[in-house]
Amino acid sequence: MGAKGFFTDTTLCIGCKACEVACKQWNQLPDDGFALTGMSYDNTVQLGASTWRHVAFIERPVPLSNQIADGFSWLFSSDVCKHCARAGCLESCPTGAIVRTEFDSVYVQPDICNGCGYCVVNCPFGVIDRRADDGRA
Repeated sequence: MGAKGFFTDTTLCIGCKACEVACKQWNQLPDDGFALTGMSYDNTVQLGASTWRHVAFIERPVPLSNQIADGFSWLFSSDVCKHCARAGCLESCPTGAIVRTEFDSVYVQPDICNGCGYCVVNCPFGVIDRRADDGRA
């Protein structure tokens, strides 16, 4: 079976974050409280140990000549683990807790992770993180 991908068409995305919720449910991840930061409508802010998919709200002013109503342009960008072909997190894990699945995706097995954090510093995209409650990835 060949590698699979997940493409988010930003011209169709409305920023509802249903994909974030589905990811949390599918992977049995705890919620983060979902409090607004006060800086944006983006309540998850970034990827982390319990947020594996993040829909970023990119807000930018629209030039005065193009304004219709509120003067802001919205773009929603989905950010996830890149499932690198040569994943630095996978190669640096001393316990073998990070594996490549049959679908060619990278997966962290939390029951094997010892919380050393080597994967965190070896992810070039800053995707992987350690949980606050137990220190595991």
